[in-house]
Amino acid sequence: MTNLRERLEALPEPDPAAVDRMWVRFLTTQAQEPRRRRQRWITRGALALAAAALVTLWATAPESPRSETLTAQVLPENHRWSDQIQLETLGAGVISGTSRNATIDWESGTVHVEVEPNANTDVTVVTKEARVKVVGTKFDVRRDALGSTIMVQRGQVDVHCGDGWQGKLGIGEEHTCLPTTASELLGRASALEAEGQTQAIGPTLDRGLALAEGPVRGELLARRMRLRAGKGDVDGALADATAYLASPSGRDTEILRFAGWLSLEYKGCAEARPWLDKLHAKGSAQDTVLLAECLAATDPERARQMLIMAMPTLDGEWSARAAADLANLRKVLP
Repeated sequence: MTNLRERLEALPEPDPAAVDRMWVRFLTTQAQEPRRRRQRWITRGALALAAAALVTLWATAPESPRSETLTAQVLPENHRWSDQIQLETLGAGVISGTSRNATIDWESGTVHVEVEPNANTDVTVVTKEARVKVVGTKFDVRRDALGSTIMVQRGQVDVHCGDGWQGKLGIGEEHTCLPTTASELLGRASALEAEGQTQAIGPTLDRGLALAEGPVRGELLARRMRLRAGKGDVDGALADATAYLASPSGRDTEILRFAGWLSLEYKGCAEARPWLDKLHAKGSAQDTVLLAECLAATDPERARQMLIMAMPTLDGEWSARAAADLANLRKVLP
């Protein structure tokens, strides 16, 4: 501190010319300041405009599409595709597209979709049986053996089914788009039977038969034959048996037996004989007993020979029945 004071005291008197020079420099600087200030503001404005342009460009640049595989087989999983589209899945599928425009290719199970209303979104769920288009809503799509079932909790969806049905579904409504192949319709019939929905089985089998060929057609005919017989439509059941045997698919003995026994029960021996005759060469001992009983009146000797051949492989009720038939034949044979 002392040294500084001593230095200040040792300074010479101010030079008037130096003071004048400093004053002129001050006035010049003051005159130039507005121009510098304007330049700084111009520079800052240009930088701000450039930043705003970059933000606008980023916001309006096209979003690159992306995709995500959805696989949840045990417990439901939540998927936040974007702020506008959220999913809960239990099954398998793939979602692809952008944050506001997405397509869900759904293979099996249930997908629950929530789309924010009035958010300029476009979401489509596609299954093998259905195409469901939405804008802002909450809905489920379940794909299983019965087909693709759409259930709406909020808003409205536009549905196009592969089976030909199309329409709009609103809150609380649902619709099932049916399978579009014969084999899948056969699977639907099995699922309906397991669930006890018997009224829908017949139309499902009919639809499948309109598409089917080969072994699948045979299986559909066999199913419908039994269904018709259970409803008392004996002629319809026998017609299905005839159609099956025209192109047998590996179950011809079973079909012959069913048709022969059904004819015998409801139509008598005259109608049953053609079925039982075909069955005799490949059928069981029980089938032989039934044919022998039909022959007893017209060809008792042949009937007796059949019963004798069948006896060794019969037991229980059928053995007793064959023995009684033989006893009755002895009364008419010499």
